[in-house]
Parts: sequence; structure tokens; C-alpha cells
Amino acid sequence: MVRARWMALFALVGLAYLPRLDDVCGLFSDDAWYVLLARALATGKGYTLTNLPTPGVAPSYPPGFPLLLSIVFRMAPAFPANLVLLKAVSVVSMAAVAVLTIRYCCREQGFSFPTAWLVALATAVHPAFVFLATSTVMSECVFTLVALAAVIVAESASRDGRATGSVQRALLGGAIASFAFLTRAVGIAVVCAGLGRLLVRRRWPGALAFVLAAVTVAAPWLLYAREHAATPAVRAEANDGIVYPYSVQFWHRVAGAPRLGTVTARDLPGRVAWNAWMVARSSVGSLHFYFPFRSLEPAAWRAAPAWARALAVVFSAVVLLGFAHTVRERPTAAEILVPASVAIALLWPFPPTRYVLPLLPFVLCYTARGVAILARLLSGRERAAVAPALLWGLIAASMTTNDHYAVALHGPPANRPRWNRMFAERQAVVGWLAARVPGDQIIATQDPAHVHLYSGLKAVGFVEAAGAFDEWRRLGVRFFADTSYRTGIDPGDRGRIDPALAAFTPVYRTSAFDFRVLDLRSLYR
Repeated sequence: MVRARWMALFALVGLAYLPRLDDVCGLFSDDAWYVLLARALATGKGYTLTNLPTPGVAPSYPPGFPLLLSIVFRMAPAFPANLVLLKAVSVVSMAAVAVLTIRYCCREQGFSFPTAWLVALATAVHPAFVFLATSTVMSECVFTLVALAAVIVAESASRDGRATGSVQRALLGGAIASFAFLTRAVGIAVVCAGLGRLLVRRRWPGALAFVLAAVTVAAPWLLYAREHAATPAVRAEANDGIVYPYSVQFWHRVAGAPRLGTVTARDLPGRVAWNAWMVARSSVGSLHFYFPFRSLEPAAWRAAPAWARALAVVFSAVVLLGFAHTVRERPTAAEILVPASVAIALLWPFPPTRYVLPLLPFVLCYTARGVAILARLLSGRERAAVAPALLWGLIAASMTTNDHYAVALHGPPANRPRWNRMFAERQAVVGWLAARVPGDQIIATQDPAHVHLYSGLKAVGFVEAAGAFDEWRRLGVRFFADTSYRTGIDPGDRGRIDPALAAFTPVYRTSAFDFRVLDLRSLYR
């Protein structure tokens, strides 16, 4: 019976992911940078931004995920022919997340195998993870796996009564937690959770070993990043969030978008309050039933219906109830990780769902426990079937959402998901540039990594208008590729263009989403 459940788990995970694999890469922006950096590592150019005219510029992103992707480039160097393999890293990671979720639920939370199996399946087939694994090359799937592994190993180290065993597990846990930090900077919460758990359990040698391992893994990157921090001249040339350190982005109104303004310490309470409200009425809803929110798909951002927002608040209350019970009865490193990660999400100037999505295995544990408590309080006796029934409902909603997306993906071109139609039109812009612009020319664009990956042309960004035109004159930029897309379901706002660029003449434009190539010759008059 157990073997059949394992086979069914992997079959359902494959059914969720494989039909949704597509040829999109770079439309999320961050994933184009990951791929570009991975190729640079694999080809001996170092951890540098190869799209820039000035060589040797390092990014602010930590190198963990590009390092993994560079292994793919070493095996299959041709891009985009290797895109399926690049995405396979995330798909395989989610299968591993399912395995570790069962282990966590059974051993650390005391769930029965059938309930743990349902939590694992609900996590693995969640449409947000499926989208990120199959329609982007983002790091969330790998980060979720590494964070979950770090929690399991740190918890094992904290409970091992043998000094030697605790230290050995703590060394491994510290290394894994530190790699989580190198995968995404928000992974600092994973390091704090593992160390905090060892300290709470008074495993002093283990805590020291954990710190030593974490520092050993992370220190080279931290020293490299400090030594190669972007100068004002480099920021002016790159003009992209990739070269802004997190300490600077924290004070942006929107992280990585300096032209939208900055904030002061007096604005932080308002930011935290707004993000907390977004978590309660949107992010938690997305983690349970994704389809009304679709908040991990920039091309589909929209206001969820009132019933969905109300249900999200209800789920938030259930999650809090389950979390409180877990803290009291079966606390683990996850009960440090979850509030630490949420705190970072509340403070960071960006929509919070991306930062709480990797907590999904733990959140669903709290949901299962919270709904079981509510059922007992309302009925006066145990209702063992309530939590599994809810989990089955969440799985059914996720699988239906995935199926509808896959059907649209393989349907007529006009009916394909907006994400894929936008990618096709952006590729038309890049193809126009590759065919008509000399190879030594530099392109300005909102998406320099994408343009460089698919055209080979050097490219600089456009996140700050002040001084941009002077920098373009210095570099001899002749064309601007306006590849930014509008959020929402329909391209009803086509025709709008950044006011700073309105004076330039389009020499190419696409039909549906109004991507453009602008002639910048008037800069030189």
C-alpha cells in the first residue's frame, strides 16, 4: 500500500508538471539573470554580468542557484536548446520536496502517512510552484527544497542526544542552511532558524558547529560581494536592479526600482501594515487556492474577488491556530523559520507572496492541524476525516488549475496563456534586433539579460531615468527595446509608453502587447 502511494505521488507530480513545460525563459526578468550568470560561470567568465559593455561587473544576487544551473550548461552548453534541462532542476526539486515533506510531517509533526502524503502532494502540485518550474527558470523550487532539508537536519541535530552525532548533523545543517542563503538572500531566516533551534535545545557544541559550517559556506560570497560592490559609475551604466545591493533596495519604494522613489524609517510601519494585510487577504489565499489570485504570475496580476479575499482571511486564522498549537505541542526549527521569513516579507518593499511560498509545506501542516482543532471544538469530538478532506479539496483545485493551463498552452495560438503570447511577441522584438542591429551595438531596454541571452547584443537597463540619456550617449546606444509588459488579464492599456521615452520614434512594434523598438538618433542632435 505504501509503495503504491509513493508511485501515485510521483505520477501525479509528473502529471502536473510535464504537460506545462514550455519554451519561456526571461519574462520574469530575474530568471534571465540566473541563466546569464550560470552561462558566465560555465564558460569561465566568472560570476559577472556578461551583458554589460564593461567586463567583470558582479551582481548583487547570491550565486547559489546560478551555480546549480551552470552544471547544466557544462553538460549542454547550447542555449536555449538546454532550456528543458534548466527547468528540470526545479521540477526534480519539487519531487524531492514532496519526499522531504512526508518525512517532516511523519517524524517531526506526528502525522499519519496518509495525511503526510496529502500535505506533500498539495505542496508539490501547487500551481505557483508548477508555473515557476515550467514557465520560468526561477529559484523558488530549489530554495524550498534546501530550506526544508535544512529544517529537517537542524531538527535532527537538536534532538540527537549524542554529542558527536549532534555536532555532525549540525555541521551538515549549517552548510545546507547557508546554501539556502546563497540561493536567495531571504534564506538568512533559514540560518537563524537552525541556529535558534539548537540554542533553544541547549546544544552548545552543535550550535558552534552550525555557525562554523554556515560561515565557511557563505563567507567567500560575502567577501567577494563586498570587494566587487558596484560603484556609482557601474550602476549608471548597468541601470538595473541587479547591481543595487539589498541595503539600498530596502529603502526603495519598490525594490530594484529607484525611479519610483525612496522611503525613510517613518514609512516602515506603513509598509509592514500593508504587507501584513496583503499576506492575510491574498498570500495565504494563494497558498491554499491559487486560481482566484494567480499572484506569482505578473502577467495575470489582478484584484481577487471579494469572496476569495474573505476566504483567505479565514484560512489565515486557521493557519494561526495551527501554528499556535504546533508551537505549544511540537515545536521545531520551522516554528522559528516561519515567523522570521514572514517578518522579512513584511519589511521588504515587494509583494510578499514570493517570500512566503517556500513556507507552503509548513503552512499546510498548520492548516491541517488548525482545521482539525476547529472540527473538534465545534463537534465536541475528534473528526479525523476533516483535515484529509480539506487537503483533497486543495489538491483537486490545484490539479484543475494546472489542467486548464496545460489545455490552453497546447491549444490554438490565440487562446494560449497570456504569458506565452507575451513571450512570443518579446522574442519577435529580440529577433528584429538580432537581424538588424550590428553586433558591436549596445541596446538599452528594461530587460537587458533577456535581450542579451537571445540576441547576443550587449544591453543595459532602464530602472532610473535620471542620467540615463547621458550614459546612453557615452555608450553610443542607438536603439531602445521597450519590452515591459502591463499587468492584468487583457492588454487593454496597449499604446502606453514610459513618458521619458515618448519623444522617440518606434521603428518596430508588435501587434497585441505593443512592444517596441525605439530609434534614439534624436539623442545625438
